[in-house]
Amino acid sequence: NTFIVFTSDHGDYQGDHGLIAKSPSLYDVLVRVPMIFRWTGHIDNGRIDDRFASHIDLMPTFADVAGIDCPKQAQGVNLMPYLRDSGQGEPIRLFAISEYGVPDKPYNEARLIEEGIENKVYTNPWNDKLSWEGNPVSLSGRIRMIRTHDWKYVDEPDGICELYDLNADPHELINLWNKPQYQDIQEHLCQQLYTWQAATLSQA
Repeated sequence: NTFIVFTSDHGDYQGDHGLIAKSPSLYDVLVRVPMIFRWTGHIDNGRIDDRFASHIDLMPTFADVAGIDCPKQAQGVNLMPYLRDSGQGEPIRLFAISEYGVPDKPYNEARLIEEGIENKVYTNPWNDKLSWEGNPVSLSGRIRMIRTHDWKYVDEPDGICELYDLNADPHELINLWNKPQYQDIQEHLCQQLYTWQAATLSQA
């Protein structure tokens, strides 16, 4: 009678992209994490589903399992119907979204020097007990990602945007951003991301 979910808040590089742990980026190795469900006798057993699910879907799913109403402002999707359809039902969503950072301009070398923190020795203005990893430098600047089964677009205002053909380049090594031959898919993904963002803000 126990509903078990195994997942993680993020992945680690483990050598991908020449890095070990994590960083302010939205590569699949960091954002595409396991989400494994088990509830004997209540959901499908032993299958893999390639539809897009998100951590925001856990709250509505847990509410269903508990037999209680989910708050109306919850943005996620109740996954229970999809966990019982043998993977043959409708798509959960057409794309996955990830975000990182806080609303602010990202740091560059000039800003680091201006604020006197180019050597990473300073007091965190939010909390002097926070490590370097949790400081305003690594969090500053919002980046957003939209991912379909075939493409990924990463939007970084005042930074370097990214576009990857996930079929030809599954390890996200060749940035196709602003290449003329990919302009149509770039604009399409950008518009989808901005439409999602506007709809999300209107619900806040």
